Amino acid sequence: MKKSLWEILIPVRSNEGKPFSDKYYNNVFYALLIDVAKGYTKLAPVDGAWETDGQLYKEKMIPVRVLCTKKEIEGIAAFVVIHYNQLAVMYYKVSNECYIKEDK
Repeated sequence: MKKSLWEILIPVRSNEGKPFSDKYYNNVFYALLIDVAKGYTKLAPVDGAWETDGQLYKEKMIPVRVLCTKKEIEGIAAFVVIHYNQLAVMYYKVSNECYIKEDK
């Protein structure tokens, strides 16, 4: 299967406003990305907002880039919804072309 570069937005805080610890990310989410995609790139947190059913949600999110298949990113997104207790998670394709130059 062809791999693409994807970006997924993960929350900085729980729905109750409690920040997730680095340990919480490292031991579970980032470990999953290493297992599934063999790596990831975490970007600086960004502010975002979205509305559903008349309710406005504002939150900080961490964009994380990962090289994987569409099926793999769908599984990662499903994990994020459950693990971080989210109503929804946004992910999108950044590029169909991604190259890795190794020193070999």
